[in-house]
Amino acid sequence: VHRVISSICYAINHSFNVY
Repeated sequence: VHRVISSICYAINHSFNVY
């Protein structure tokens, strides 16, 4: 379950990078 949170956090971080 921890991996899911990490994945979401990574996705958000990547999203900010795109912006």
